[in-house]
Amino acid sequence: EVTGRPVDDRERGTAAACAVAVHRGAHMVRVHEPVAVRDAVSLGEAMAQAARAQASGVDFLWPPT
Repeated sequence: EVTGRPVDDRERGTAAACAVAVHRGAHMVRVHEPVAVRDAVSLGEAMAQAARAQASGVDFLWPPT
């Protein structure tokens, strides 16, 4: 209801909500579209890692080695 989209068009909102949940410490999420959520979580993690690296003065590399 937040996005105003019909139920069958909420994949992007779900993926974003899951990415935030994982960033805040969720270890598991239950979803119907795991590929979209995996992509969103991976992107969120890369952004968080880049921010941490920039704050510490370390060069950022993705994917982590």
